[in-house]
Amino acid sequence: MQYTNLSTRFLLTAALLGSSLLAATSASADESSVSSSPSLSSLSSIATDWLQVESGTGINILPGEGTIIIEQKNGSGAGTLGSWTMIQPDNKQIRGSGAVQTLNNTSAGTYTVFTHLPTGASATIRIYRNNESESVLPKQQTSLVLRNGDIIRVVIHYTITRSGMVAVDSDPIGMTFTLKGPNNTVYTGTTPTSFTGVAEGQYQVLYDSIKGCNIPTSKSLRLEAGSRVSFTTYIACPMADKMRERQTVQVSDKNSITIGTGLDAIVIRDVTPDAWFSTYVANVVKYGILAGYKDANGNATGQFGPGNNVNIAELAKAAHKIAGISADAFTNVNPENVAAQGQWFSPFIASAESRGWTIYNSATIDPSRPATRGEVLVTLLQALDKKLDWQKGTLFTDVTARTPYAAAIETATAAKVVEGRTDADGNDLHLFGPLDPINRAELSKVLSRMIDIYKTTSSSSSKSTK
Repeated sequence: MQYTNLSTRFLLTAALLGSSLLAATSASADESSVSSSPSLSSLSSIATDWLQVESGTGINILPGEGTIIIEQKNGSGAGTLGSWTMIQPDNKQIRGSGAVQTLNNTSAGTYTVFTHLPTGASATIRIYRNNESESVLPKQQTSLVLRNGDIIRVVIHYTITRSGMVAVDSDPIGMTFTLKGPNNTVYTGTTPTSFTGVAEGQYQVLYDSIKGCNIPTSKSLRLEAGSRVSFTTYIACPMADKMRERQTVQVSDKNSITIGTGLDAIVIRDVTPDAWFSTYVANVVKYGILAGYKDANGNATGQFGPGNNVNIAELAKAAHKIAGISADAFTNVNPENVAAQGQWFSPFIASAESRGWTIYNSATIDPSRPATRGEVLVTLLQALDKKLDWQKGTLFTDVTARTPYAAAIETATAAKVVEGRTDADGNDLHLFGPLDPINRAELSKVLSRMIDIYKTTSSSSSKSTK
């Protein structure tokens, strides 16, 4: 039971004692009434026991027995269980840390359950009495009264609420690693990789060895809630140099470029090695953020389409890829945007809607229309969870403080992700073109710069808990 009305209950008990005392005093004049009137000592004992029951300090004052089942579950983002302590009516304690613990033949009375949270987590406690939901409590502790014959389930749900992002990179890329975090959580992956929504706390990375190379000792960094930490290392040895050579863009001929080697090689036939955007295209293709076109059978055509405008649907996919965000959970979810339902990009639009990405908040936006330069920047920065600076409206003549997405444009400009327009001689025109469309070559440059500046990519990874 709760303590909030304890003072009221005390007054009621005092009133009960007073009434009984008056009855006992009156009965003293009538000898025939003495045997049926309670004594002062017995009344005091009754009141004390009653208060102990109400305050949770009683010692086995309720008759009978029951069963208490305590369960612990992982909520969204939680990678491990916490532990709990339960104070019994006799003030003895029981502790547990497993998924389920059943306490049979438990004495009736008042119990208090305290949870001990995993790092970065919060708890919600759900109580079920005899298979009926009794309460949902978003807090770390609760009290309950077990009566004779009761079966009470206490279900503790943990959710990571204080989280951030951990990025792991290396030069050369493609190194495997093990990342250990709070709550005994272990992540494995191949560089470059980003882990989003992980619990705050201390993280340690250990890179796996490369034959003939000296691998640096493990590194440790502390992640604060709402922030990001990045691990990176440079390996200097002949084998690492060979790895870097294999990752370099190759010139197949003067009219195409090749990314990778062997069976994994990707040939782009409409991007020439001397094109200003060839390095950027190779970079985003290498990281899997953008890809060349495929035919109806899913075979690569060798075409990248550098001059093609990027539409709203393609932007949604690119934002997920650069931020390392999976849309798999939305594979069978219809987006609110009717025009996006049943399309290849449906999961990306549904995911963007769910995450509250600004331009996708409108369920009527046309997924096939070209995205503007302003829309691209606000979406990518939001996907990467970057804070925006307040807009001033002073960087470009065509971007005022009231221009849509002005804060994203000025934030990206200050970070050197983008710059303004120039004339044929390279002179600054102080124009940005916030409402202009952006083609795939230009987007490749923006994405490549974000990879360099924010040290993030979309490589695959796996997670296990030990």
